[in-house]
Amino acid sequence: MIIVGERNWALEYQKGDKPNHVWIVVKQKNATFFLETFEDWLKFKKTFDKDSECKIDSIGFRYKSHVKEKDASDSDGVYLIKCIKGTMGGKSNDTFVTGIIRGDKVHKTIWSLPALIEEEEHTDGIETCFEEALIYYGKETKA
Repeated sequence: MIIVGERNWALEYQKGDKPNHVWIVVKQKNATFFLETFEDWLKFKKTFDKDSECKIDSIGFRYKSHVKEKDASDSDGVYLIKCIKGTMGGKSNDTFVTGIIRGDKVHKTIWSLPALIEEEEHTDGIETCFEEALIYYGKETKA
């Protein structure tokens, strides 16, 4: 489910059937999008006009009233992928990786869910990223 606008998200949240859900938040100049799942990111990407002047200003997450975002206003695109982080014999945890694209580099942040804690930051070349997770302005990808 993709919800447009803070008010519409609040109405959905108040239904009470997703009290512990972490939402993906994508902000643009004139709109805020709340995405329920990573699959919604893939749908959002398909409808996003990468050649338009309307860019993504920030990407992040919302858990209840807690919001964490990364500024993407001066970027060449954004990256989002869902991951699982685990240890041998230990518990595995759901994580997301956000990335801000500048040139051919992606500045990535690994987020622990649902606490929205920034666990790690690093930079990779864009060629090492999953293409289906990229919104790269004005650039064609195979995904």
